[in-house]
Amino acid sequence: MWWNPPCALGGESLNRKILRPVDRLIACLSQFSRASSEVQVVCNQDGPSPANDDVGRHKDASADVEEGKQGGGNCVTAAETRVRGRLQLAYMIVGAAIIITSYYFHFFAASTDGGSPTVLSCRSAFLRYNTDFGESQCGLWGRECSPSGRWIPMRCNGLCGHGLHSPTDSRVIGSGPYRADSRICIAAWHAGVIGWGGGCFEVKIGSGAAEFEASQRHGVDSLAFDSWYPFSMEFRPAAGSQNCGYETTPALLALNALLVAGFLWLRPPKRVFFWTMITTFWWYCGLISPMGYRSVDTCFQYMGRFAYFVFGAEVLLWQIGNAKCTFPDTAAGHVLDVILIEMLPLLATLHWHLLSYVGSYSLNGALFQSWEGPMVFLMGSLVLLPMVIGVLRDWRRAGLLGWVLRRVLAIVVGIILLTLVFSTSNFGLHLHHYFVALLAYLGSRGRSRWTAMARALCLGALINGLSHYGETYELPIWYEGLGWYPPSGNVNTGSWGDGEQVIFTAAEAANVSDEVLLRWSLVRDLSAGNCTEGYDPKDGTIFVVEMNHVEIYRGPDRYVTTPIFGSMPGDTAYVRVGRVSPGLSRRVVSASQVLPLKRGPSLLQWPYEASSDMCAKATALAQQPDALDAFI
Repeated sequence: MWWNPPCALGGESLNRKILRPVDRLIACLSQFSRASSEVQVVCNQDGPSPANDDVGRHKDASADVEEGKQGGGNCVTAAETRVRGRLQLAYMIVGAAIIITSYYFHFFAASTDGGSPTVLSCRSAFLRYNTDFGESQCGLWGRECSPSGRWIPMRCNGLCGHGLHSPTDSRVIGSGPYRADSRICIAAWHAGVIGWGGGCFEVKIGSGAAEFEASQRHGVDSLAFDSWYPFSMEFRPAAGSQNCGYETTPALLALNALLVAGFLWLRPPKRVFFWTMITTFWWYCGLISPMGYRSVDTCFQYMGRFAYFVFGAEVLLWQIGNAKCTFPDTAAGHVLDVILIEMLPLLATLHWHLLSYVGSYSLNGALFQSWEGPMVFLMGSLVLLPMVIGVLRDWRRAGLLGWVLRRVLAIVVGIILLTLVFSTSNFGLHLHHYFVALLAYLGSRGRSRWTAMARALCLGALINGLSHYGETYELPIWYEGLGWYPPSGNVNTGSWGDGEQVIFTAAEAANVSDEVLLRWSLVRDLSAGNCTEGYDPKDGTIFVVEMNHVEIYRGPDRYVTTPIFGSMPGDTAYVRVGRVSPGLSRRVVSASQVLPLKRGPSLLQWPYEASSDMCAKATALAQQPDALDAFI
């Protein structure tokens, strides 16, 4: 058949020499078999396989075995087959025990002198200091929160300081102390208490600061905030930390790879080895390669995900993908083929997710908004070009190249046309890499080693996608509103919300020193010509006002007089007003622009006439600068 693999890499003799020590050990162990008086002999003249149909019973088994070996093949007794099978079973059990034990210490054995650390993800932050508008849990003026003064042990994932495409994505505010709503792990990386492997440290919530300075440390850019915030974070290394970091991830990869490769020396049936290999690397990719914590609940969830993978791999890879024919014969001792052609390429694409730490290279419309994305894919295409040529050559040898190219072209044209049609409804193209990998695996048929390497690369990408990201239950090609433009990273300081828009109508210094008078109204009220100062329909609408992400008012009134500059240090404050949903959620559904205020008789950068009516004042306030670089 045209998909049969070529001769073993390095020749049969080299593979036989590599396996000879274990083969001799098994032959010695078989001498202790109970069935040594009458031995069944299995001979293979085509290669060093311990399984063949040329089976007979011989009175002098040892002589026949030696004769078979001198004839260029390999003969084994039934006793050797039994010993080999038992060793294979024992190897799998011991190997699984070693991997499970190492995974346990990797996840669950972390400790510090301050107690067991709280496990965080890279984007974790203290929820009670949520600075999303209207989401603060600290009450008016933050009185329901207070500096703890207690050092709390924490544990963070690895690589938290990588893959940050903008400072607003990392969201580290300050340089020590840090603003309390900063991402804890990335701030800890910026502070130098953890590195690429993550680890344990201690954090303390302290009192506020008048301002927070920006800096670049350890590859992380922090942001500045030029005003006051009532809470801050401080970091220090955790004393007595053990089993905290994820620096052992490369060692666990090496352990998995060595255990899988070592299994080859026992000449397992290729179906057993194939499943051992993809199972081992599926669990490694799902649990270990993200360099993060996995709870017991998560591990059980992965068992359910693995069940889907087993069914799909049996049908799509082993049967339809024809791995049962194209995978090297491990029972015949094709060690070098498996290690160099099947395993090494698989290990490369098994870490596909690490590309996200270099840049965002998803297959979507945003890819073509800059030159970096197409350049990365062009370089990758050049690397893959020999394998593509190898696959096409095998199809040509089978006389099916034209048939394949016509169908591939039809699929590509169909996707392009449908993408153009769907784009009119705000649907963008997004191809999952494991969706592409599966199609490429099914199309990579043939006997050449380039084709075998292509299958291995596709298999690694497929395992990575299904274990690391999980299955997709939607059509994995088009998504609504996704992929046309990359995120800008800018903070939205303008107004937002539904038709019941709220806007400021006054921001003035009050008669009392350091007090500020703020007024607001709904746009619909002003559009009805209600421009009289202090107009309030008393319709039960609830409003919330925040200053520097701290709630300073919540209620039905449409004005507040508050001692903003008497309650905080510094000369700058940022205020915003929003309308609360009348439903059960009680969330803010519309908000005004962020309004910067300065200490002094004139609070605004562009003042208005105090004698103006409410509509004129609202117009002047709406024209204040809304691109506030200092607001975060």
